[in-house]
Amino acid sequence: MCVLFTDHPCQAAIKQLESNAAIIEIGDPPHIGAQVQLHHPEVGVLTGRVVGAVRNTIRVVFGAGDRSARFAHAMLGQERG
Repeated sequence: MCVLFTDHPCQAAIKQLESNAAIIEIGDPPHIGAQVQLHHPEVGVLTGRVVGAVRNTIRVVFGAGDRSARFAHAMLGQERG
């Protein structure tokens, strides 16, 4: 599990992860356009923006750069490990 920060922290589950975006399930989804931070206790923090929302699922796009790609690779390594 991760924590997604907007105005307040919310438990979040990453459903799909790409090098520059993620599909995240969250109980109290932020609005489209909101700036968010995704915190993972072992992998680190990514900053992004909500670009889509359906019910309790949002799509977040992260800033350009290889930090988000390293985050994705670390997460995938944890799932396989």
